[in-house]
Amino acid sequence: MANPDDPQETLFIAKQGDEAALGRLLDIYRPMLKSRIREHLNDQLQRRVDESDIVQQTYIRVVQHFEEFDGGSPEQFLAWLLQIHDNNLIDFVRHHKAQKRAVDRETPQSRMDQKLPGAATTPSQHLARGERKLLLSEAIALLPDDQRDAISLRYLQELGIPEIAAQMQRSEAAIGGLLKRGMKALKTILADEKQS
Repeated sequence: MANPDDPQETLFIAKQGDEAALGRLLDIYRPMLKSRIREHLNDQLQRRVDESDIVQQTYIRVVQHFEEFDGGSPEQFLAWLLQIHDNNLIDFVRHHKAQKRAVDRETPQSRMDQKLPGAATTPSQHLARGERKLLLSEAIALLPDDQRDAISLRYLQELGIPEIAAQMQRSEAAIGGLLKRGMKALKTILADEKQS
């Protein structure tokens, strides 16, 4: 009989197609996934989400893509699981920031600002801004994982270098290097995109 608390044994059984074993394996890591949500999301975003919803979304993606997992150890599975989970967190933050921007555009203050001389944007300016945001999102997605994560944590979640270093378990100097290389790569990607 398999030990349901042994990640190695449970992973082996799950890789043989046992969905119940995959569920048990995910349950082993559930507390870590919830903890990661609390670490990565600021207080305001934490109040807007049920941790279980994000964990559930991670579970769904893991089940959908488990055939693609080619590792054999619990450590490899955990790294793969955390990558999926972190991507879900990034998607969540992007979604809520987009919603916040939409709500902010409807505030009385922003309507008042639009009445000021020179404050109004034309439809073509609005369209151009939307296109730039789309290009930037696509460019960020093309970055290597570490650079994408560092850029997302710094500029999308607005975390400081020490917080990013703690979350990514890297030194502050390493985070600075990732940010510098990521920004340089983004400029190159965007310049290439502009030329084509």
